[in-house]
Amino acid sequence: MLLRTRRAALKLSLRQVAQLTGLNISTLSEIETGVNLSPLPDTLKLLAGALGLSISDIFVATNWLPADELPTLKPYLRAKYHDLDEAAIAELEAYANRLIQRHGGRGPIGREDEQP
Repeated sequence: MLLRTRRAALKLSLRQVAQLTGLNISTLSEIETGVNLSPLPDTLKLLAGALGLSISDIFVATNWLPADELPTLKPYLRAKYHDLDEAAIAELEAYANRLIQRHGGRGPIGREDEQP
């Protein structure tokens, strides 16, 4: 759904994406519709570049990388925003936890996000 939605937002046809990526139209269609359940990582990287999407978002959307294998918030914030000090990271994490509690959901349990 992510790929088709993004392609439509960019007003690109499958043919145009095929030209941008060098991929076959049928391959693109199969990935978009979920017929191809195991697209190659290099194929997904080409699509990410052509559609201006994060490769990790595409990996999760195509079930190439299960969502439960993504990092939890604290290590993600440290890696993505290395300019932030620990106090800012703690503040962001606390805010996210309040939102999770308010709207339901499960975050890390027992410092599992700190495990190697």
